[in-house]
Amino acid sequence: MAQLSHWEAHPDRRIMWSWQHWVNRYAAIYPKRFELAIWFHSMLCSVSLGRPTWDAGKLRLDMIKSSPEKTPLTGQTVKLTVLVAETYADIIGAEQIRIMNPINNKVRSHYEAMGFTYVGGKSDYCVKDLL
Repeated sequence: MAQLSHWEAHPDRRIMWSWQHWVNRYAAIYPKRFELAIWFHSMLCSVSLGRPTWDAGKLRLDMIKSSPEKTPLTGQTVKLTVLVAETYADIIGAEQIRIMNPINNKVRSHYEAMGFTYVGGKSDYCVKDLL
């Protein structure tokens, strides 16, 4: 948690949400939540948080946060997160992954390059079928 606290005070921080707040909330509400921390030796590179939908047919990735500093895994953490999420989705029988609320067009395009399709309008997520 010390490294995450450092991220929250970092001047290059792009996402303004408190990891500790959301982890505590998800822990209380979603027992089958998806939590992932990606480390390179002792350097935290990325964290993510999500949950299955109520019918378990989809896995939502609600938050993906990469280190605001350059790491040896910079540019690779989303790929690793999606790979682990696909594995978790398979275990729970989910047929789809959704990355919720991409923060901007550049991020959305990155997800689309990874095989996701953007769904706009009232919804705001990128989706990938796992069939």
